[in-house]
Amino acid sequence: MSFEDLPREWHGLSLSDPGLAVNVVDLFLKNSDRRRNSALLLICDEEGRAMQPVVINDIDWYMIADERGGLFHIFDHLHVPGLVVAVSAERAIEPEVADRWLHTSRAELAKRDIELVGFFSADRLEVWEHRPAAA
Repeated sequence: MSFEDLPREWHGLSLSDPGLAVNVVDLFLKNSDRRRNSALLLICDEEGRAMQPVVINDIDWYMIADERGGLFHIFDHLHVPGLVVAVSAERAIEPEVADRWLHTSRAELAKRDIELVGFFSADRLEVWEHRPAAA
């Protein structure tokens, strides 16, 4: 799947559909961003439709929980109904590391009453919906 697979009217559809969201993440998270360990924070409206992408580069995926939470402080004073989060690197981020980011994303967004519409991982070749590793 890739952004080339997006339907013409994708911007009017909810990103709660993981198949659609994978392609939208692929559109906004460029390969150059992926090489720079980037996070995509895709702001969504109340229906889960994409509104505004925010890409943050040069993230240390191994930082501690308090530091991970700092990524979400930009939403302290903004009304954001929903968010798609994607973590990326040139090579796939280890599932356990992505799990920590998923857990932090859920906790930090819940504090701010923001719906986590979807959570994805990306490397230079593909984007996929991240599902927590088995415990």
